[in-house]
Order: sequence, then structure tokens, then C-alpha cells
Amino acid sequence: MKKHSFISNVATLASGTVIAQLLPLLASPVLTRLYSPEQFGLFAIFMGFVTSLTQASTGHYEVAMVTPKHSYRAKQLFVVALYFSLGFAMITFLGVTFFHQKVLNLLNASELANWIYLVPLMVLTIGLAQLANYYANRSKHYSFMAQAALLQGITIVSISILLGILEIGFSGLVIAYACGSFVSFIFLWWRHKTELTSINFGISKYTLKVAHHYKDYPLFSGSMSIFDGLSLALPTFFLAAGYPEAIVGYYALVMRILYSPLTFLSTSVGQVNLKKVVDLVHAKRSVLPYLHKVTLALIAISAIPTLLLLFFGPQIFTFIFGKDWLAAGEYAQILAPALVVRFTASTLSSTLGATQHPRLSGLWKVVAFVGTFSVLWIFSGNVSAQQMLKYLVITDIILYLFYYTLIYSSASRASKLTT
Repeated sequence: MKKHSFISNVATLASGTVIAQLLPLLASPVLTRLYSPEQFGLFAIFMGFVTSLTQASTGHYEVAMVTPKHSYRAKQLFVVALYFSLGFAMITFLGVTFFHQKVLNLLNASELANWIYLVPLMVLTIGLAQLANYYANRSKHYSFMAQAALLQGITIVSISILLGILEIGFSGLVIAYACGSFVSFIFLWWRHKTELTSINFGISKYTLKVAHHYKDYPLFSGSMSIFDGLSLALPTFFLAAGYPEAIVGYYALVMRILYSPLTFLSTSVGQVNLKKVVDLVHAKRSVLPYLHKVTLALIAISAIPTLLLLFFGPQIFTFIFGKDWLAAGEYAQILAPALVVRFTASTLSSTLGATQHPRLSGLWKVVAFVGTFSVLWIFSGNVSAQQMLKYLVITDIILYLFYYTLIYSSASRASKLTT
């Protein structure tokens, strides 16, 4: 893949993704007047469950699907990932059935009530959409991926506003996100229906052989992704357990405004990065020169919002969202310093999958979980929310610098791979 092709693919995918994320951002001043900080807090707890589990719902077989040279093996990996996601959703349902009340009591989130039963369905839907996304990535159908992201954004915003006007409460945010994920999945599946319907979805000896050959993905990367998801959700869970619901809502808005757009952009660039690194590996070319250039570009992109929030966070939030959200601006100001390193490392993390180093990915996820949990366990409830977030920022910077070190190490050894 030539340089201009890489930039073109990123631009194609990012265009739909950025627009999709601009819609919720533009709608946020409306949403913050339709939903209270407490309602945003409940929604954050709900999505904490979903995102924690979604990370591992396909066993990361969809990442493995991009790496083979031959399409037949890739299609078998699609089948493996599909069955894995169905089984994972069933296990999630059983877990919710038996333990939901204990978890809700622990997090002081009893208002979620029966909405928690929607978690397995959303995990399945998001997992399948993710699988379809990676299938499109393998085929370099970046325009389809961009369109799916745009449809998802439109659906979430329009339904959130409609149900907010109807004063349904936090469940309006849940319904909107569920519908957005479902629309994205249906669209991607439909765009690839000719190819996907030609796949034999039966389980053959070769299917099992392929699943075993790529077993490191579910064993080390996929399974450990639960720790990754939990690491992201832990601040929300600890805030919910030890602080008022409004504080959870402030934190949720910051994550929505501060990290969500960059996360979606990170996902877009990361998916193109995955295919780019795979192509370099297949061509027996060094990954490092490419990695250096992308790293500098990502730092430049994330530096702008970081500086703005670092110096003007409270003023920006009160002007856009209203005076009731001043605390959210203060939280954004605290969290901003970690943005650059977190965005850069997360975006390039697909390099670990592309270079067939899922064990390194799994190692970091466990370390990140232990580090984040330890800090929250020690300080949550014992210090102010602002002070706890400062400790989290320091932890994040250390963890994501370590993440980038692992990524760089895997890229330096990529030329030795056999495909």
C-alpha cells in the first residue's frame, strides 16, 4: 500500500467517522438540557458493562481474519468469530441472570433494573458489527465502514433527542445506542451480503484447524480484552460506588466529549493501520519507518484538543453545555494531559495483532487493569473526585507509554514473521 493510498483510506474511513462523532458533539448542548447529570451517570454505568464485555465478544478472531493471505482461510475465521460471539452472548446472558442484582447493589445503580438484561443483546450486536467491520477492512471497503459509522451516529442522535423530548429518562440514551449499533450491523451485513451468503457456515475439520491455529488471539488478546474493557469502565464503577450520581454524570460527559471522538478516529486509523502493517509484513519490509511517521502525526492531531482543554476546559464546558456542567469542564482539564499518549498508543495498538503478537497485547491489558484497579481501590472514597482523577492521569500516562513500548518492540521484529 503506497503512502497516498494509506492517507486516502484513512481519509475515507475517518470522514464518515468524524462526521458521525460530530453529530453527538453538536447535539450534546441539547442533550445536556434534556438529560440530567444523574441520567448520564446511569447511562455511563450501563455502557461500562457493555463495553467491558464487547472487547472480548468475538475472541479477536476478527483481527486474525485480516492477517491471512488467502481469502478462504479468512472466511473460515469469520465463521469462527461468528460462533464465538454467539456463545459469548449466551454466557453473558447467564451471568446477567444470576448476578445482576448483586452487581447493581454494589454499584448503587438499582435504577438500571431490568435494563441490565439488554446488555447481552447489545454485546452480541456490537460484536457482530465489529466482525462485519473487520471483514470490510480486509476487503479495503473503507467507504462502507464510513457509511456505517455515519448511520450509527445519525440514529443515536435523532433517537436520543426524540426520547429526551418525551422525557423517558436515561433509558432514552440506552435505546438510542442500541438502535445505532443495530443499524450499523445491518448496514454492513447488507453491503457484504453477496460475499457473506456464499460462506459455508458449517463447522468442518478445517474450521476447527483454523480456530486452533489462531488460538493465541482468543487466549491472550481476546480474553485479556475483558481486562481492557474493565480498565476503561473502572473509573465509572468506582465513582458510582463512592460518589454522588451527578459526579458520575460529569465524568461521563467528559469521556463522551473528550475521548469518544478521538476514540472513533483512533479506531478508524487503527483499522487502516492493521491492514497497512499486514501488507508490510507480507512484503518483508520494515514497519518502523512507517510507525515513526504515524506516531508523529497522531501526536500532532491530539495535541490541539489537549492544549485547549488544559487551559480553557471549564470555560468551554460552561459556554457549550451550561453552568450546571462547570464541574465536567474541571474534570476535562484534569484528564487532558493523558490524552496525547493514550490516543497515540491506542491507535497503534492494532500493530500487535498485525504482527501476530497477541500475547504482548494481553500482557498490557492485565497490567493496565491491575494498575488502574489498584489506584482506584486505594483512593476512591478517601479523596475528592478531582484528586482521584489526578492520580488516574498519572497512571494512564505510565501505562500507555508502556503500551507504546510494546507496540514498538513488536514492529521492530515484524520482518522475521512467516505468513
